[in-house]
Amino acid sequence: MSYRNNRNVTYVKPEEPKFLREIKERIGYQAPPDVNTKRTYPIESSDDADIERTDEAPTVVSLKPGDLTAEEAKKARLRKEEEEDSNSKAN
Repeated sequence: MSYRNNRNVTYVKPEEPKFLREIKERIGYQAPPDVNTKRTYPIESSDDADIERTDEAPTVVSLKPGDLTAEEAKKARLRKEEEEDSNSKAN
């Protein structure tokens, strides 16, 4: 067989057996998205990076006098974010 004869290969998904359909109906099974479904719906980007999680926050250690405490670090971070927001709004 030459390459020309093999180009039109297709796949036909067989029908699901009746007992499987009945079980899936009873339990309310929903099929996961397939490749074609993923192409039709845009992938939703989650903005999880903007969400502050306390369990993922860095641990603040003050070893010497003059080191920032956790509260001072939080205030400094908020001040910096406000400055960045005001700069982005000005542009």
